[in-house]
Amino acid sequence: MRTLVGLEPPTEVLVARCVAGDEQAWAWLYSRHARTIAHFLRRLGVAPDALEDALQEVFLQAFRSLDKFRGEAAIKTWLYRLAVTQARRTREKARFARRIRQLLMLEVTAEGDWGDEEPHRAERLLQAALSQLSAIEREAFVLYELEGQSGVELAAIFRCPEATVYRRLHDARKKFQAFIEGEARP
Repeated sequence: MRTLVGLEPPTEVLVARCVAGDEQAWAWLYSRHARTIAHFLRRLGVAPDALEDALQEVFLQAFRSLDKFRGEAAIKTWLYRLAVTQARRTREKARFARRIRQLLMLEVTAEGDWGDEEPHRAERLLQAALSQLSAIEREAFVLYELEGQSGVELAAIFRCPEATVYRRLHDARKKFQAFIEGEARP
């Protein structure tokens, strides 16, 4: 894409070229905005070890839905909206992973000694909690939370919209957490 240094092409031209598959336009869009969006994601609380994945998810979402961009706001503003959603998902995933480790006592105890029964108890508790989920909830939960697959990947695996994947995950998390908390009560 031939542009003068520092001059952004008109939004409608950039969008049209990206939608048409112009790799130079995509490269320009990414190079122009990636640093800003990464900085924004950091400020929104995305951990350094999750930042690159979150940034890629933002631009993957942009790639998949740019044809729906109406141009009512600047591209940068639209990317900010995508980043807000992605930051929320990334933080939620990290919080939930920490919660699972805490609830299942998978982290080493203060004494540094597991005891002989503790790993087996945690595994039994995990399996019992997973058995409370429907088959589709369990598949989504295991792939996303335990295997680290993204929502986009799950949507492709299940051949459904990404929003459906996140609804299943939401329901599965609630059931999983309720079971674990119920088991943790004396």
